Amino acid sequence: MKRTFILITLIFLASFVSNAQLVKTEQDALKKIKALYFARNYESGAEIGERLSQKFPDNTEIKAWFLLNMARAGKPKEAVDVAEKLVEKNKEDIWTLFALANAYIRNAEFDKALPISEKLLAFAPENEEIILLYSNALLTKKEYAKALDFLDKNASRINDKARLTTLEAELFYRKNEKDKSFSTYAHARRLNPNDVNAFYASGFFLNNDKRFTEAIPILKRAVELSPSVFHIREQYWESLYQGQPKKTQDQRKTEVAADIDAYLKARQATPKILEGIVSQYRKLELSAKQKATEDALLAKFPQTAEAEKIVMNRLRRFDYYTKDRKIDELKKAEYVKKQWEFINRPQHFNQSYVGEVYTNLLYVLRDDKKVSDAEYLKIADRAVKFDGLDFASPYPTIASGLIQRGLFSEAEKFAESGLKKFDTKLSEAKKDEQNIAYLEFREIPDRARILNLIGEALLKQKKYEKAEKALLESTETSKEYNYGFKLLGELYENTNQLEKAEDFHISYFAYMNLEKPNYDSLKNIYQKRKGSADGFENYLENVKKVEKTKRRELVVSKRSKEPKDLVAFNLKTLDGKSFSSDDLKGKVAVINIWATWCGPCVKEMPELQQLYKKYQADKDVAVITIDSLEELATIKKFMADKKYDFPVLLSGDYFSTVPVNAYPTTWFIDKQGKIAYTKIGYSKNLLEEFDWRIEELKR
Repeated sequence: MKRTFILITLIFLASFVSNAQLVKTEQDALKKIKALYFARNYESGAEIGERLSQKFPDNTEIKAWFLLNMARAGKPKEAVDVAEKLVEKNKEDIWTLFALANAYIRNAEFDKALPISEKLLAFAPENEEIILLYSNALLTKKEYAKALDFLDKNASRINDKARLTTLEAELFYRKNEKDKSFSTYAHARRLNPNDVNAFYASGFFLNNDKRFTEAIPILKRAVELSPSVFHIREQYWESLYQGQPKKTQDQRKTEVAADIDAYLKARQATPKILEGIVSQYRKLELSAKQKATEDALLAKFPQTAEAEKIVMNRLRRFDYYTKDRKIDELKKAEYVKKQWEFINRPQHFNQSYVGEVYTNLLYVLRDDKKVSDAEYLKIADRAVKFDGLDFASPYPTIASGLIQRGLFSEAEKFAESGLKKFDTKLSEAKKDEQNIAYLEFREIPDRARILNLIGEALLKQKKYEKAEKALLESTETSKEYNYGFKLLGELYENTNQLEKAEDFHISYFAYMNLEKPNYDSLKNIYQKRKGSADGFENYLENVKKVEKTKRRELVVSKRSKEPKDLVAFNLKTLDGKSFSSDDLKGKVAVINIWATWCGPCVKEMPELQQLYKKYQADKDVAVITIDSLEELATIKKFMADKKYDFPVLLSGDYFSTVPVNAYPTTWFIDKQGKIAYTKIGYSKNLLEEFDWRIEELKR
């Protein structure tokens, strides 16, 4: 079996070599690479292009199209690196600059792409490729009208009218002129019935708009034009599965699965393709086929990035608990074994996976008596060489585990090191716009978490002054869901500062939003101060009033100092009517973003329904929701089953321009149309706390 696989692989690689060797002239080489690019066969274009660029090393145009294929084949960073080195050698070569600008676009470095494309335009204002590159650079900067105007002025210089029209169609789509976009795509298809992009792009955007039935024949033609290209097939399968309402779900699944089988028989499976097939079977809920394909990938391509991802996903799904949520020690031992197997793989492609596995391993082993403290510390020393899922990992897990083991001094050192590393990572992260969502959502609580661990380790060592400093910084950094308030309460109890202890325990009670977070601590302080527990229940009622006041102050205080405008929308309701953001003008609006698959969203829905009913007759307040990319039938069934009647809007492609990174997310819009409050995550006291925000904005 192994010999057969090696032979197939050698034949597969040899076909690329022979393809490259058959090309005799530079003109033929360029034609070959560009043909693969425009057929969207980027992987083959990158493979063959590499050999042809080596065969004709002085031809920078061949190199440029090779790098364009590489960037589109999933290696934009590598394409940028190669292009930057080429530009260093020749800063004035048009084709190396052309390659670099395109690579920057594919690597989402849009600010770098635009000035290069402007420079190229000055060099060669009539070059068709450079005109289209500049237009694409404007598109990435969302300057759609400017790009369309520029194309209109330069249309006579572009010979490939179908390509020009396809780009114009995308610009119309991005401008939200969708009817005009799809009619323009249709014109592009008529101009050139063999233009893969004209068919693929229009089918892709039809799918994006859930117009699957219309997309089927268009994507079918794209498949006929480029039968081996996987991402084209993906879109075709999506349209087949979603766009045949007269067929049952099982019939659609069978049809897509049959086409997947035909596709695999028709071309050599690569790790990337098998990974994509796994994803398709997961969507279709064909678990047996999914597992079989995963097993095939692991057997044929064990040391690949795709195999590593499958192993990682299986580790993430591994459950070592019994049905009543108790630890199954045998399964736990198997889980630990699999984690070590992952760590000891011959090669790692994603270093953050290693950090994640180390973090999970340290969590599992924190109370394992068979693992000595010395062994645990040895694992911790290895773990800190890798980053985990977030900027704080793995230090908080290590420090927490060491505290649990009673190794307080060591926990202090790891937590202190973690804070320094965290601050270093943050300063770098702030230079990259892609990290904005993390910085907005996780920076403050993650920093508070590390400070709490420093404070707790110091508290356990009775280093009260240093512990107080760390914990006060933590509670100033973040109030909501902060364990630091409880630790400060304990610190002041230990140092017999009972008034301060009481105040921080009450704050913990308020800001943690739990049922009974620290009644015992409050009762203990009450007894110390009063000499008995008599009257504690009455005292507790007063505490709850104080808690409510503190919580209200916290909720209201989070109003944005520099509120951003709500991005305008015009979306469909469940019954097909239009609802525009203009309908909210002059009102205080609550916009809840949710999905039926989101557990926390569903959990808070009863109170959201109550909130809607409370303000339904108030002409100055609107309570609406936007569902995130689900089928209309799914949402309608959910609403009917739950007997909810609050307004639901269908998001369409709204969240492609207004990213939402967590569910539920709720925006509170002031009368000027600005987002005054953003609440991310589940709200335990939704009716009360949403009401506080609304009343604040009504003033």
